[in-house]
Amino acid sequence: MSGFLFTPMTRFYAEALAYMKHAGGKAADAEGTNGAADTNGTSGSFAGTVLDQLARKEQEAGKSFGSYAAGSIPPAGYRDEQAVQAMSMDQYKMYIYQKISALPTSATQKWDAVSVQISEEGFAAMKADPAYEKWVLDTLRQDFAFYNPWSAYTGGSYRVHFFGATREEYRGESFQMGFRNGGKHTDSAKKKKQKSFWEKRAERHKMYMDLATKAYYKRENEREYQQKIALGRKEVSSALLRQQAIERAARPLVEIPILRKDFIIDEYQLYQTKIVGADAVLLIAAALELEECNELAEKAHELGLEVLLEIHSSEELAYINKGTDMIGINNRNLGTFFTDVENSGAASAFPL
Repeated sequence: MSGFLFTPMTRFYAEALAYMKHAGGKAADAEGTNGAADTNGTSGSFAGTVLDQLARKEQEAGKSFGSYAAGSIPPAGYRDEQAVQAMSMDQYKMYIYQKISALPTSATQKWDAVSVQISEEGFAAMKADPAYEKWVLDTLRQDFAFYNPWSAYTGGSYRVHFFGATREEYRGESFQMGFRNGGKHTDSAKKKKQKSFWEKRAERHKMYMDLATKAYYKRENEREYQQKIALGRKEVSSALLRQQAIERAARPLVEIPILRKDFIIDEYQLYQTKIVGADAVLLIAAALELEECNELAEKAHELGLEVLLEIHSSEELAYINKGTDMIGINNRNLGTFFTDVENSGAASAFPL
């Protein structure tokens, strides 16, 4: 299996050599016309070396192409059968390589790479059958000339051609090399216009203004939130003061004892109860721990308040102690809010 790899760099060198050959030919004609040409003028230089190699290849090609002299280019599809059959296999491989290298390539494939793999049996079949050789070259000519506008965006492709002894053994594969520059076009003639100093400055100013606006609205929201909290606290405090004022005013108007029926959970509420002039306080067993209930009952007695203990079930009988002045039975279960009117009757059977 022999292979030829054609990449953008090999194509560039081929174009450069062709250009140098063309330019060198013009220079030689001009020097011959003036009669002052120096045959050794380019010896030792890169251009001279390339021109020498081109001249040598043209001479070999002239021998290979038979009736076509050195320096002339045979037409597409031409084959000198007598010269081809006289070649060795290595010479025929070089002959095929020159044929493939001479195929025109679409400008849109400048990022593509093509690998041509031909088996030994394939070379033998191409040498023996001119029609098969022409089919191979036509297949590659069609592939090289394919117009691919997406090559610059996708980073080019890597294509592989496998040729065997028959057309049925041929297979081709293609792989994308991946996006170049994040999928942006790489053609220097179509580069994105860079922004000017003033455009960049305007964008930076807009960014700063957006940040300042967000900070302003954040401060405004926090200030409004604090105002609402302060207003809520003021309203609650005012409501409590009004309630205390009403309760204080009611004390001189009644002669019977006053009970503060509320959820008492803190000693502060006991002092409030004493200030407004109540005589007793309600302690709910379901809302207090046993130790808390005992401490509140003791504090109530210190302030001169009597204690009404509210229970619902026999499990709450443990809350009764020497600080309990009265016991009340609640028919409503505060855990489920279910009311059972027979619960009071059943409480008479609670063991004390």
